This record gives sequence, C-alpha cells and structure tokens, in this order.
Amino acid sequence: MERRFQVDKDCERQYKKFMIEYESLGHMMPVENNEKSMDPKIYFLPHHAVMKGDSVSTKLRVVFDGTCKPSNGNSLNSILGIGKMLQPDLFTILVKFRLNEIAFSADIQQMYRQILIDQEDQNFQRIVWRESKDSHIREYKLCTVTYGTASAPYLATRCLFQTGLDLERDDPAVSSLIKESFYIDDLMAGAPSSEEAISLIKTLSNILEARGFHLRKWRSNSSEVLSRISSNWVGDSFQFGNPS
Repeated sequence: MERRFQVDKDCERQYKKFMIEYESLGHMMPVENNEKSMDPKIYFLPHHAVMKGDSVSTKLRVVFDGTCKPSNGNSLNSILGIGKMLQPDLFTILVKFRLNEIAFSADIQQMYRQILIDQEDQNFQRIVWRESKDSHIREYKLCTVTYGTASAPYLATRCLFQTGLDLERDDPAVSSLIKESFYIDDLMAGAPSSEEAISLIKTLSNILEARGFHLRKWRSNSSEVLSRISSNWVGDSFQFGNPS
C-alpha cells in the first residue's frame, strides 16, 4: 500500500482516515508487547484498498484479505465455517416488497463493525500498520466482525436474526420484518398505509438502535413517511414507484 500511496495521494488520505477512525471507534486495538507471542493461533490479514466511485457514502473500502495463504497453505477463510443462509433469497424479498402500497428501504450503518468478536478469536484477525514511513510498524487486532472473512455474512445476519427471534412474542410484526425483509444489511419492506409504515419504521429503528444497529439511507415512495425521518438519515431521492 505504501508504494501505491506514493502515486495516489487521494487513496493515501482516505486510507489513513479509515484506519484512524477504525482505531478511534475501538474496532481495532494495538497488540501489547505481552501479547506478541509465537502462539500458532495467530493469523495476520493483509489489507488493501478498493475504490468505489459510484458509492454515495464510502468512496474507499479497506478490505482485509482472508483468502491469503501463509506458508502452511491454509488461508483463514479455508478453515472458517460459512454458516447457513438465514435470510430469504433476494427474489423472495423483492416480490414481497412489491406487494406493498407504501414501500420503504434502508440499510444498517457499518453492520459488521457493530458486532464484537470473542477476544481469543481476535488473534486470528491481526494486521500490521503504520501511518507513515517514519513510524514504527505496529501490530493490531481487529475486534469486530471483519469484511473479507468467510464467516462475516453469517455472523452478522445471525445477530440480526436473533433480534427477530427475541421479538416473536412481544412484537410479531417487527419480528417478521427483521427475519423476512433484510438481505444482509439492506431492508426492503412496506406497509398498507403511510401511518402503518411510520409506526413500523419508528419501532424497528428504536429496537435495532438499542442493539447497536443504526438504520440510514431511508427511501420511500411516500413523502409523508420521509417527512417523519430525520433528513440526516434519508437517502438520495430517485423515482420509486408511484410517489405520494
């Protein structure tokens, strides 16, 4: 990455900003000297930048590469379980989505990074990093579910799905919404009326917020629904069904 930074200063700026934020949020932590052992249960993840020019919120994504093979030939991803698919397939979600008079969608902000990994397992998510060539190379461990590891989609959706299971008795409508209307971190749902949509959105947002999942980029074919959501969390507008 340092060679790339020499010729791409914008990439360097965004990459360093990402890593500084990652540490400041507690999503990665420096490895202390007493943790730097030759324990075989340690794996170092290479990392690199992927530019997303069409993304509204994130132009650069830092990808941690769980497919990289060390000298023993086994990558981290090759020994991780991938789990089963808990959510409906995308076709089913879209068909159900189109049946609603009032449609709305959103996504969960930094979904993976809201879920902590067991401290012992964080050793499988170590990286090396320095902010500049004049700095010492340091070891860090990633503390949350990490994009680029094979188990990440299952771990994240399993935590979200558990929220739906927990609500089955107290709020069946929101429980069904969580279990049946999310595709990974993307919500696509609706309701028969604006009033019902507003009520669902408010309840769902409060429940997920309490569990560390913040919904953003809200869109709807109802201006009434959007007017009840903070403008900071409304996505860019586009033609979306029959506006009302």
